[in-house]
Amino acid sequence: MGSKTYSPIARTQIARLKRDLDALIVRCESTTAGTEAQSDLFQYAHVRLSGFLEQSLLWSGRAIIHRRAVVEAQRYGLSHIDRYRRNPNADAIFNFVNRFNSERDPSSGPVAMRLLVR
Repeated sequence: MGSKTYSPIARTQIARLKRDLDALIVRCESTTAGTEAQSDLFQYAHVRLSGFLEQSLLWSGRAIIHRRAVVEAQRYGLSHIDRYRRNPNADAIFNFVNRFNSERDPSSGPVAMRLLVR
């Protein structure tokens, strides 16, 4: 897959994950408040949110690698992404992000990154 096509695919996949998560949250909020069913749905939504964050980072990382790297470097970069597939903790996420910009201070980054620092 060429570098010119990967970025739109990443945006499409992230948008699909976000739509699915938004629909789940609407279902959670429309369930009778205070019931066990609503509690279960919100717990499931939490798991899906974690998955959304993980997959968004992976798709974004792949898009950056495809856009910036030559073929040999793409293989190397993508092999590193495969290491982050299994439930990364905060340190693994920071290391992943820092691979793309080693001067980045996670505590000064976007809100989601600052939340992970705590």
